This record gives sequence, structure tokens and C-alpha cells, in this order.
Amino acid sequence: MRDVLGPYRILADTLAERVFSDAHPWVRDVTISNSTFGNRYVRIASPNLGVHALGGGIGQGVAMGVGAALASKEAKAITLLGDGGTMLGLAEMITAVEEQAPLVYLLMNDKAYGVIQNIQDAQYDSRRHYSALATPDFAEFCKAIGMPHQLVSDISDFSAALDEAVAASGPRLIEIDMCAIGPFKEAFAGPPAGAAGKEA
Repeated sequence: MRDVLGPYRILADTLAERVFSDAHPWVRDVTISNSTFGNRYVRIASPNLGVHALGGGIGQGVAMGVGAALASKEAKAITLLGDGGTMLGLAEMITAVEEQAPLVYLLMNDKAYGVIQNIQDAQYDSRRHYSALATPDFAEFCKAIGMPHQLVSDISDFSAALDEAVAASGPRLIEIDMCAIGPFKEAFAGPPAGAAGKEA
């Protein structure tokens, strides 16, 4: 299998090992990270531990993480998010704190609608419009609602950050600074045109 992950191989490998071996619920929003590795590399320990959005709409992951966490009897729900989708569900993070939901949010922050930028690069000669995001300071947001936050700017720090978050009680957010770490080795620009059926 060709390596499309580049620097994120460590992250994917860590998740593949921890999610399966410790039987964590594995929750994924619609995001490049899920399309690149979340649905492909990370195995779940049983069918009821996989939670993901079936459509193409972003923003469901924050709330799905809360639900999976509250339904979990033993392991923490590990929830993969993008920054765009997260901003659509920020209020549900307050619910996670109020309920002390056993979950770890993994926020992949590239400060953009990354798949839109990749489509614009691939199909429109890199003419980018309305794809860059003015994201909030997630550390300050987490502080305001009482959720522990950790920023990972060096991918080699991810495994320790995940282990610490899983061992702690209540919800936690690990923010992966994709701008500091760099892009995936191969850009994901959505499925090929016409993949869902023949064009009219």
C-alpha cells in the first residue's frame, strides 16, 4: 500500500493500535483525516464501536462523540474531528464537560476547509476562494468551558498526549497543529468525478 500519510503515519499507527487493543469507540466526523486514514487504517474491536457520519455533511462528530462516550461502559470514545466541522458543533463540547463524558477529541486543525482547498488546487489551478477559515483559539475556548486542552505541534508528541488524555477522567481535546506539522504526503480532493454514478 502506498504511503499517503507522510508525517501522520505515527498518528495513524498509534490510533490503529490503541483503538483496537483497548476497545475504544472510534467516532469520526467527515474530514480529510477520516477519508485519508480514519476509515482505512484504524480497526475497531467490534462492530458497535464504529461511529461515523454516513453522508457528506460535516459537523456531526462533536455530538456523536458525546453520545458514544455516554453509551460506553469502559473505554473512552476517541473522536476524530476537523476544525471546520468542530466549529459547527462547539456548543456540544459544553455538554461533554457538563456530563463529564469519557471522551478524547482529536482536532485536526489545518485552519481551512482542507478538502475544498485541495479541490480548488486540483481542478481550478489553485484559485482558492472561501476555503480558508478564521478558526478560534481552541485552547482559550477549552479554558472557557473547563475542558483540558493539549496542542501537538510535533507529531512525535502525539502518542504520549493520547495516552495521557485516555488515562484522565472526563473529556479532553488534543489539537493537532497541521500547519506546523505539514500536509499529508498525498492530497485528498474528494472522490473522482462521477464516482457516485454516471453523470447525466
